[in-house]
Amino acid sequence: MKSSILGFLCAIIVFSIIGYGVYLGLNLYSQNIKQEINSNLGITVGEIVSKHSYKGKGLSIKYKVNDKEYLTRIGVTSEFYNRYEIGSIISIKYNTANPDKILVE
Repeated sequence: MKSSILGFLCAIIVFSIIGYGVYLGLNLYSQNIKQEINSNLGITVGEIVSKHSYKGKGLSIKYKVNDKEYLTRIGVTSEFYNRYEIGSIISIKYNTANPDKILVE
């Protein structure tokens, strides 16, 4: 009985450490993207052309930079997803060196 409880507690600790590591990795990746975009910042407007709710909330956004049109799909928070409808015009921050990388806030 004691060994099964001890094994269960060890499994919980191991999975907690792994989960925390994944969380830190995703947070660091997000911060790197924001830093990269803010270091070469450009601002434009885009139109939401579709909304996706499979495995999280996402938007497809069409925008133009230097007469070239881009269509990018990004994940967003539930609050942002619910605030806008298809056809809404939103402000976009993009990386001037690579306009495929965008942020919406």
